[in-house]
Amino acid sequence: MTYEEYLNLFNELKTPTYNNELLNKLKTMPINPNLQELLSPKYEDLINYKFTESVKKIKTDLPTIFDDNNYLDLYLVNFKKEINYLLEMLKIDLLPPSTKEQLAKTIKEGTDKIYEILINEANREDLTGIYALTIKNNQIKWSDNK
Repeated sequence: MTYEEYLNLFNELKTPTYNNELLNKLKTMPINPNLQELLSPKYEDLINYKFTESVKKIKTDLPTIFDDNNYLDLYLVNFKKEINYLLEMLKIDLLPPSTKEQLAKTIKEGTDKIYEILINEANREDLTGIYALTIKNNQIKWSDNK
């Protein structure tokens, strides 16, 4: 692929949808070593952007997340899919190993903070503990994602 084709693919991946077809295309395409240095920062920006958007969505919807336990459950399942998608993006060899490790660490720490905030909010909203239990049941277990 050319540099422009990679950039177009990155722009397509930037959309809020999580397109596995595009991700698989990126996984299967041989990476031109001459372009890797140019693509690496753009790919890192893409991953950071997608993670930031996932977090922003939770912050925006925080007041309505706790309206219904089923809605909360659905919301958490989608958030988990988004994070797992980002972790899959990190498996592509466009980034140096140190950058991959740093991004993975940032995603994991940020995700854990989000769960912590959600649990604290759930405990304030629901004294029965059902919301907090729903969050804990949907929480990503990092040992499963190695």
